Amino acid sequence: MTKLKTTPLSDAPKGNLFLGILIIITIMFLLAFGPYFNLEKVTTFVLLPILFVISLFIELPKTKGNKRELLVLTLILVLSLFSVFNYIDYELLMQGYSGLAGAVVAAYIPLALNKKKNYFFYFHVGYIIAIVILIYIMYIEKDFTFSNFASSSGDRDRFLLNANSYSYYSFFANFSLFYLHQRYRNALLVALLVVLPVLFLIVGFVTQSRSALLLIVASNICYWFFIHKVESKNIFIKPARFLMVVGAFYIMATQFIAIYEESNIKDRVDSSVSKKESREILVEESIDAFLQNPMLGVGLGQVRFYTSARQFSHNSYVEILAEQGIFGGVLLFFLFVIPFRNAWSMWKKDKRNRIIKINILFLLMFYVYNNFYPFYKFSFSTLYFFMVISMNYRVMAQFAQKRVEPISNKEPILES
Repeated sequence: MTKLKTTPLSDAPKGNLFLGILIIITIMFLLAFGPYFNLEKVTTFVLLPILFVISLFIELPKTKGNKRELLVLTLILVLSLFSVFNYIDYELLMQGYSGLAGAVVAAYIPLALNKKKNYFFYFHVGYIIAIVILIYIMYIEKDFTFSNFASSSGDRDRFLLNANSYSYYSFFANFSLFYLHQRYRNALLVALLVVLPVLFLIVGFVTQSRSALLLIVASNICYWFFIHKVESKNIFIKPARFLMVVGAFYIMATQFIAIYEESNIKDRVDSSVSKKESREILVEESIDAFLQNPMLGVGLGQVRFYTSARQFSHNSYVEILAEQGIFGGVLLFFLFVIPFRNAWSMWKKDKRNRIIKINILFLLMFYVYNNFYPFYKFSFSTLYFFMVISMNYRVMAQFAQKRVEPISNKEPILES
């Protein structure tokens, strides 16, 4: 493996506190405060640009390395410029350019900030706090109660955000809990790992998000059974822990099934099984749009004009094929393959490394999640995705400098 010129994680100094607080505030505005107080422009034109400029100056003396995925995302943005030759709606085209440019800006920030110092802690805390704020907003706005959250009916458009956004943010926050727990291992994080995923599932029932229920349950099962381990010389600790985890999941599973059987989301699932689901139709129509112009696509933000519902495809893979053609599809393939290949190669060298395992689990589930939303277009998702990529590069640097043992034993990757 080529030796990377990135400071090894265990030797990297702690990040600046004020910059860390700015990261948290930016994420809070990006996900929660911006939409709630109608201050999205503060995030778009103030907070994210400030972080970008700071990141640029921090990394400016040495800009080489750790940029392959960012280069691919930038090429996706450059390719989208060809949309000016065949767009239908100018406003949607400009929105598409703005979204992709924001995604590139957001992607650069964690790569630059985490290259020499550790800011992982602040990114994770930001995503966790933001979803807690959103859940609190849902509660005070009387969008749900804890007594009938699964069976209460209502328009899915009644929430502050798109109903599915809550599941996306919950997914990221849940993985941030995994990362923080691996670093700090304290009682507070254990309590949060129990309470917050339950809240995320409640939100999934309230918003009737099938993907939220599926992926949050699956990720927590994978974490507790295959990633989280107890280091103890006592031979009774491991089997006792295993029985406790099995027992806890059994109790939660019986409660989950009972709630699910009486929920509105069950009706939504049943109806999608019995007849063709709207998202299936969107995917098929988006593929038809791709076939009309397979080389360069129908134009950024234009796929909705080729669907009967006048919506985007809700799927990253067919979205980019339809809008940016086969070239866009190839670029997205590389954007997703590169970090997974890196993580997989590191796992083969150190199969005890839990951070690598969490990275692999996140990447796999994130790629599945891209069947439900075009995440590559938005800053909230590329910010988190590239934060995970920056963690990948940090571990790669330690492998390159033969510093594997500290990762396996103490997991210092989230040192704040």
